[in-house]
Amino acid sequence: MPLDIIIFPLCALGLGVIMTRFMIGVRIVDRPNARSSHEGVVPRTGGIAMAIAFFVIWTIAASAMPDAVTAARIGQGGVAAFAATALAVFVLSLLDDIWGAPPLAKLGLQVAAALAFAFLVAGVARLDLPGDPALPLGYWGGLAAVLWIVFFMNAFNFMDGINGVAGGSAIIACLTLALAGASTGQSFLVLTNLILVSAILGFLVFNFPAGRIFMGDSGSQFLGFVIAGLAVWAAGPGPAHVPIYLVPMAFAPFIFDVLVTLGYRARLKRNLLSAHNEHLYQIATKLGWSHAQVASAYFVLAVIGAALGLRADAMGLAASLLALMFYLMGLSAVAAWIYRTGFRSGVADRPSGTSAS
Repeated sequence: MPLDIIIFPLCALGLGVIMTRFMIGVRIVDRPNARSSHEGVVPRTGGIAMAIAFFVIWTIAASAMPDAVTAARIGQGGVAAFAATALAVFVLSLLDDIWGAPPLAKLGLQVAAALAFAFLVAGVARLDLPGDPALPLGYWGGLAAVLWIVFFMNAFNFMDGINGVAGGSAIIACLTLALAGASTGQSFLVLTNLILVSAILGFLVFNFPAGRIFMGDSGSQFLGFVIAGLAVWAAGPGPAHVPIYLVPMAFAPFIFDVLVTLGYRARLKRNLLSAHNEHLYQIATKLGWSHAQVASAYFVLAVIGAALGLRADAMGLAASLLALMFYLMGLSAVAAWIYRTGFRSGVADRPSGTSAS
């Protein structure tokens, strides 16, 4: 297994780089509009490169390690169903990149993929609390898995708006999940995360910070589904499992940004389902921060969230909740500063009744 952990991810990295270089020349492009954070026409084919690198190397690894696949918490059948559903998400999202699809069709794809995962792979087995016994969810675990996957696919897609922020944050979360999986003896989960990290990295070297290629919906929907599914996989049956809150903690800056932005747009009485450029990270770029600066800030916040998640069990419930409170207070302070500065400079609309101070 130690050699496998090195060889397969290196192969995924190499294939990811080769495929991304090739995909830069494929004319499925993103043309800038009033909501864009970039200028000029950019290919949005990075998701194709990531998915090919991941699926090819992961399939080879699964074939070479049948015992590890069988021993995975979701079982051999679950692994196969996970792969098939992720492939379907990728293909249908790629068609969206090429021809376009209405928002309700995208939502339908997300719900269908989440339902397939819940029925064929796994549900959320338990509601974990740091240091305390978990609360079994029973049949409600399937519904929890559906809601989590649909929410996360949308959150990941919303946050894929500037160079590097989505891909880099995904790498941080997957490395966190691999580290936690190693401590619980989930060898194939660890390898899966490392292969995915390498496939993303092969794309990221062309995306961050220069932005020579974007991942497109085929990348953001694929990654959103796979990472959300990996969180459920890791938290599967058995005493030595990865707590379900670990991935949400690693993506806390994303989730916080999405929820705060929804609240902000609700106060502005705007359509919550329409596309926009009013996320915190987008306002920060309007204020003059570079894509690299904004993405790096999100990376730091993601590492802090991941560290809190990894230490939560050892800290216990009370200390973890206190640490989470301070962490959220820090995120809130950053958000307040961005909004206040955005209001003063005119790059963000002030909700009615908001003080000018």
